[in-house]
Amino acid sequence: MAALTATYVHEVLRRDLDASGWQVSEPLGSLGTTRMAQRGQDAVVVKLVDTPLDIMTRLSELGVTPPVVAAGEHKRVRYMIQQVVSGPHPDHDWFGSHVAEWAEMVRCYLDDIPLRQMLATVPGRWRVTVDDAVTFFDDAPAARSAALQEASFQAAFKLWQQQSEAIVRLPLRPIHPDPHWNNYVIAAGRPYLIDWEHIDLSDPMRDVGYQVWGFLRQRRWVEFLEGVGLSDAGSLEAAVCWWAGFKVLMNAFWNDSQGDERGAAFHAELFRAAVEQRPWVDHLTR
Repeated sequence: MAALTATYVHEVLRRDLDASGWQVSEPLGSLGTTRMAQRGQDAVVVKLVDTPLDIMTRLSELGVTPPVVAAGEHKRVRYMIQQVVSGPHPDHDWFGSHVAEWAEMVRCYLDDIPLRQMLATVPGRWRVTVDDAVTFFDDAPAARSAALQEASFQAAFKLWQQQSEAIVRLPLRPIHPDPHWNNYVIAAGRPYLIDWEHIDLSDPMRDVGYQVWGFLRQRRWVEFLEGVGLSDAGSLEAAVCWWAGFKVLMNAFWNDSQGDERGAAFHAELFRAAVEQRPWVDHLTR
């Protein structure tokens, strides 16, 4: 996808909001496909998107992501104009004190039938089951970072693959592929999730597992899992750690591909913690 230019932003703002005089920021993020525009007290984000616009709009209708002001296609490229919401990223204390509210928001998109039907009609790019995850790294380039070449990491990787045999397989649901706390914003007292570009159908534990493992004390895992509507939640604790391992493993290989040895080492350590079924919260407070 091409980078988002300031000229393009001004054109769609004039077309959809019938207004000029916007101050447009430099590109945001590593891909250069997002810019913020501000005029007085009004602020919006303009994004180029690959995801079908009805899917992005549905997320806004559900209230799990900030309101979509306008969406369309200009110069054969899809775009979305979204309201800016301001607020802090939540920390572990926030997640721990808002379990019911947090779980309700996650369940809202996991259970949404229209969203599931929309996603089922488009080609899956990040549609991942347990079996897909096990083979996901088979074609990855040879690791360059020392942390990914260590015997302890290689042993953890083999153990993680073996653990997959005992992991519960769940029906595919709409998931956020990167529900990191930096993609949460607390605005006007309520949580929003942003950056849904790679939404797809997957095993729901791919999303829920990473969140629970990373944000919540283990004694509260079942409470959250039940809150998002997953039955027999007590049997899913191994899946929590296993899917969290998949996510941080992806991060480690991404860091390695970018020559980021420090990031690769950090995520390799988190991967070992997940394989050993140690929550991230406990890892941070040792």
